Amino acid sequence: MSDRRVVIIAGGTGQRFWPVSRPERPKQFLRLADPEKSLLQQAYERAERIAGKEHVSIQTTPGLITPTREELPELHGEQIDAEPAVRNTMGAIIWAMARIMASSGDEWRKLEIGILTADHRIAPMEMFLETVETAFQIASRDQTIVTIGIKPDRADTGYGYIETGAAIEGGFKVKRFREKPNRETAEGFINQGNFYWNSGMFFFTLDAFDRELAQAQPGMHEILHRIVQEMHSQNSGAAVAIFSELDSDPVDIALMERAKSVAVVPATFQWDDLGTWDSISRSLPRDTEGNVSIGRARFDDANECVIYNEESAVRVNLLGVDDLCVVVTGDEILVCPRDRSQDVKRLT
Repeated sequence: MSDRRVVIIAGGTGQRFWPVSRPERPKQFLRLADPEKSLLQQAYERAERIAGKEHVSIQTTPGLITPTREELPELHGEQIDAEPAVRNTMGAIIWAMARIMASSGDEWRKLEIGILTADHRIAPMEMFLETVETAFQIASRDQTIVTIGIKPDRADTGYGYIETGAAIEGGFKVKRFREKPNRETAEGFINQGNFYWNSGMFFFTLDAFDRELAQAQPGMHEILHRIVQEMHSQNSGAAVAIFSELDSDPVDIALMERAKSVAVVPATFQWDDLGTWDSISRSLPRDTEGNVSIGRARFDDANECVIYNEESAVRVNLLGVDDLCVVVTGDEILVCPRDRSQDVKRLT
């Protein structure tokens, strides 16, 4: 276990769960899958089981350092870090890998790395850990980058898809990554049967990551090693200046679609991206009419509605309506059809 490190990517702009989520409080701080724990706290519990408390780090953005520390007081200072500038998920991973490489001396190549998300619903824990163990075994055995694939249960256009190739022990080789499709294309993927949703979690040895980055993105690879060199010299200003040279790209486009050796392990656990207010109806208990609520709420002749109420002095009552999302905070109220919940970012 001492050779493993887990990095939780925990940035975000707080748009998709407005008005509860804001730039200073993106969705990983919300209790969307458990009334007692935030999504970030749940992500940390999973990471701690994988690598041990001392080998978990949170990679966030500068404005979220303080709320992240408040959410995870058990972590010491250097375990919660922010990249110097927003450079999407590829930048976050490069900064995190540079920190690990700089602090690990000549031993960095053999380290096993897990990149986890901060804002997904995952259960049960033991099945997740079994899948992760398989991913690490493949990553070490084949010196490849491994992701976890989610078997689709609907033709969702909000996810990227993974097309599988040849079977290997424990999973499949990845034939290619497919961007978010339209409805007709997504239905075709489902019917074809060899497609998985991209979970956004990755596992690799640092040696394999370094090799794949060098061939896929030579410029990024050079920047990574320049940053490591400046970190070794304790020249933080130069490291920050070099990092600013990076383009802002998601890891899927910058690396995964270009990597030569990628494998996928099918998930055996339940998973949900929790990307919209509508999605929490898949993660929390429903009443007999399909309604879901957090906070004080009452339904009468209402069906398939979602209520999220942060105000303990107020009860939200729905009568004779169907398929609504109602969200109440101290300063805003949102009411929208469930099938328009993905549009709430227009109000931010």
